[in-house]
Amino acid sequence: MRMSDSLTLAYRAALYQVQLPGQWLELQVDVPSAVLRQWLAQHGHRSAALLTAHNPGSQLSDASFNEAAQRELQAAIRSRGLAFHIGHNLDPKAEWPAEESVLVPDMTLDDAQRLALQFGQRAFLWCDASGTPRLHHSAMRNSSSSSPSMPTRT
Repeated sequence: MRMSDSLTLAYRAALYQVQLPGQWLELQVDVPSAVLRQWLAQHGHRSAALLTAHNPGSQLSDASFNEAAQRELQAAIRSRGLAFHIGHNLDPKAEWPAEESVLVPDMTLDDAQRLALQFGQRAFLWCDASGTPRLHHSAMRNSSSSSPSMPTRT
């Protein structure tokens, strides 16, 4: 399912904040981040993905569902032997609630795509060692189908 232009614009306008050790990082789509580039280089990372499990299919979900989905996403990342740093995706107009996210160093673009799809996300950010986050659309087949790993809505 193709994302609407307004939804794409919302992703592009969002602020993506990440808590790195000793500093906060603020990212925007297609805006080079010297701080991220330097951090990746200092730690020998070649890439990073920014993912969330909140509000699958860009549909508002209640807090308990989002928290459970986020815990499952974090467990899936840990099971791949990867670390992550906690962040938040923020709507600068405050029309959409903040979403918890994770920055995952050394996650490949393909793995990020698979996790985004697994957790029902329409898009995610990924960057190479340049430190410029790019918006990647997930190839969601049907927003009404839920992944077997997703928590069930109550």
